[in-house]
Amino acid sequence: ISGLMLKRASIGLTAGKDGTRSWQFKEGVLAEAAAGRFDKPMPVKTIRLVDGTIRYSDSSDNAAGYTTAVAVDDVTFAWAGRSDAMSAAGQIKWREREAEIAVALADPASVIAGGKSDIRARVKGDMLNLSASGMLDGEGRMEGKVSASGTSLRDTLRWLGLGLPAGHSLAAYDLQSPLTLDNAAVSLNEVQLSPDGNEAEGSLTVEFSGLAVSLGFDVD
Repeated sequence: ISGLMLKRASIGLTAGKDGTRSWQFKEGVLAEAAAGRFDKPMPVKTIRLVDGTIRYSDSSDNAAGYTTAVAVDDVTFAWAGRSDAMSAAGQIKWREREAEIAVALADPASVIAGGKSDIRARVKGDMLNLSASGMLDGEGRMEGKVSASGTSLRDTLRWLGLGLPAGHSLAAYDLQSPLTLDNAAVSLNEVQLSPDGNEAEGSLTVEFSGLAVSLGFDVD
């Protein structure tokens, strides 16, 4: 068996208050691969999730009980062997918005072992188009860069949790920035933003605890 298809599966990822994480494998094929003791092809090279759910819960002090869920319409995960990249591609839904995703992790064995790996991600949806690249470590922290665009900055910020009223300003936008992502927040600290044909510089932070959003910009 080289591939599996799981229908209506529910997968839980958890981070405990003591720092333990459910994806820190200590035994089995993934642990052996991460330690460099398993150089054979993976027993199962691809897993396809259809009509499933991935739930994430973080009880650490920084996240303060943050939970979220992603509906997986149809996504295929692939990892052929220890020295190969891992990928995920397909259709998901978050907060009632659908998107196509594509993620590539260059060295998944290193991440499982607590090290780092290059990562690239792309999201295409009706709310925004986003591409990001950088380094991901075993604690789930990513540092890199991001670019994004969409038809309405106002709607995107409301989707992320900022309490903006409905309106017609803050429409089409383009964004570029360095990116820092950890279990507490997503931070864009040197944002180059073009909303409504204007130029702006500033910062944007989305805190996962209560999904608080803070931003500050100077507009030319």
